[in-house]
Amino acid sequence: MKRIFLFGLIFILSFITPAYCERYTAFSLKKAKEMIQKGKKDSIIYKLAYITDIKGVIYDRGKKDIIIFGISDPSLPGITLNEFIIALRSIFIHGRKPSVILNPGNKILSVNFEGGVENTQIGNMLLDHALRLKNAYPSNNALLLCFIPEILKGKDLAVINGFEEILILDGKEKEAPFFSPDLKMFSQLIAISEAIEQLNVAKSELFFWLNQFSPSHISVSKEINGGSKTSYEIKIFGRAYLRKENLKRLEKEILKKREKKLFWYVNIEESKEEKSFSKEKKNGMSLLSKAIFLTDLEKSYYKAIDVYTDIIKMLPKWDIPYYMRGCIHSELGHFNEAIKDFNNAIKLNHRYLMAYVNKGYTYNYIGIHKKALNALNKAIEISPYNIDAYNNRGIAFCGLKKYEKGILDFDNITKIVPGFFLAYVNKGKAYFCLGKYNKAVSELNKAINLSPSLAEAYCSRGIAYRYLGEYKKAIDDFKKAIRLKPYYAYAYLQLGLTYERLCQWDEANKNVEKAISLNPRIFNLYISSVMKLIPKTAEEYYECGYGYFCMGRWKEAIKNFDKAIKLKPAFAASYFYRGLSYDNIGYYQEAIRDYSKAIELVPKDPVLYNNRGTVYYFLRDYEKALKDFNKAIELNPEKAVFYENRVRVYLRLSKNKDACKDSKIACKLGKCKLYYLLLRKRICK
Repeated sequence: MKRIFLFGLIFILSFITPAYCERYTAFSLKKAKEMIQKGKKDSIIYKLAYITDIKGVIYDRGKKDIIIFGISDPSLPGITLNEFIIALRSIFIHGRKPSVILNPGNKILSVNFEGGVENTQIGNMLLDHALRLKNAYPSNNALLLCFIPEILKGKDLAVINGFEEILILDGKEKEAPFFSPDLKMFSQLIAISEAIEQLNVAKSELFFWLNQFSPSHISVSKEINGGSKTSYEIKIFGRAYLRKENLKRLEKEILKKREKKLFWYVNIEESKEEKSFSKEKKNGMSLLSKAIFLTDLEKSYYKAIDVYTDIIKMLPKWDIPYYMRGCIHSELGHFNEAIKDFNNAIKLNHRYLMAYVNKGYTYNYIGIHKKALNALNKAIEISPYNIDAYNNRGIAFCGLKKYEKGILDFDNITKIVPGFFLAYVNKGKAYFCLGKYNKAVSELNKAINLSPSLAEAYCSRGIAYRYLGEYKKAIDDFKKAIRLKPYYAYAYLQLGLTYERLCQWDEANKNVEKAISLNPRIFNLYISSVMKLIPKTAEEYYECGYGYFCMGRWKEAIKNFDKAIKLKPAFAASYFYRGLSYDNIGYYQEAIRDYSKAIELVPKDPVLYNNRGTVYYFLRDYEKALKDFNKAIELNPEKAVFYENRVRVYLRLSKNKDACKDSKIACKLGKCKLYYLLLRKRICK
């Protein structure tokens, strides 16, 4: 499927040799916070003192202040505090660069947002650019990356420099004709947010802006008329290069003019000519664009890896290619290579937040949760607001069976972003593992309210309902999950297992077989997870018993079914499987007793009669066996195996005519082996 991407904004700016005086405006975020907290609504606060072209940021550690500085250009649209805080949250909280994706439908395009820009002016701007791309290139795969190529960093100051655009059409670089002032402006906002992250700003200085300030929101359409066969994406990428510089003079000039005001002016001497970028850097940016194109549009992951490798050879001190190559390796299951790449990115940039997060994610995926914790602790130290870091650390804690600590991390997420539905899903799973099924359902309800189309939440809630013995609700949830995600193997498996609880064997077998056809390993994965249970309730003992039964460990299965029945005397499925377990080790009287009890509880289940009849047959009590097979056929006359079993009884009772009649019926129902055998032996004609 073809897509068009505007894939944006790698930000960074270089400092300049003295030559002429530029008038800068410096804006104090500390003073802005104080004024907002006092209820002041001056427009100059919310318009960042009319700065239109951001140049850099200073962290005044003595006064605990973040100072944004830049120049004012009346010909450009203004930068607002609202947009700056949304950009800041994209970096610190979501850890994802802002993006909008248009996916084709029959008559509409569905719109998906990332990076926390849904229903914001920034999201609306990105959507507008995606639509412009759609109109300009209706049948091309296109990727537009906007770079601010450098961040020059001193101890407490970062300056951004330059603006580059690279357009990739169907894999080839073309001249980019799309320069847009608001796109450059937003590039600067993301660049400055990236720079603040690198300056190691104190947590307290960001708390108000990330947790308390309420940026205004607007309604942004999630669906657009005019569907097509092509997808379109706009994505803001982040910084390009970071290199250390001595910027003390610039910092002193700005802080020297500081007053106890929201903003102040300072004249800075700098050259008119921006420093040109090396040929290697420009080639590196072009190759980076092509690698992203290969990954996101063409899904050519191995080709993208080769391109990232070429970039690394050309620019070995650039952290981004290592990180992005690591992400592809992780996606492909090359976990050792992924971890090596994340480590290399961290060596080049020890504050590379998402490298730590993805390193932790990778360790979690391969079950090395202690190493995942180390990486994620570092990520949270860098950014105590990043929801991906908390989410992955919560998963790591749960992997180490420290579920209460995992729940605390998921709670941290919902305090930062109350609408982050995956936190509620994972919190629900943690409560489930603690055996607190009602709490699990409560958390999963919250996830479903926030994201009604999340199949995983329905499936997880269905399992919790089953453990509470609410089988109808469980079945409804598994069916909803399957409607939302038709190839969801785990939901089919859980649906089949729930039908087993109700002794509805045909439905159970049909869904379990469907699950295995979608994922041949799914049943084994389920059994291995069951074996980790420490059972306390009847449902849990049943689950463990079932696991042992499937492994052929009949005696351990019987012990668990004993405890399930003791806690829940009317548990028909436990009697059935305990009966089967006794049957398999030759304890036939015990098997008959359990099948009989199950029949009392579920008197219209033909499988129960069939199984008890089989035991009577082995005990040579043919009359009782015949009676049970008759009842099984009465309840389900379409089951060939029931007729085959009755044939064997008829033969033992010398009722050959009846045997032949049943064997023909079984053959019509698809089981002909016994009928042909009787023909060869001339018992039937």
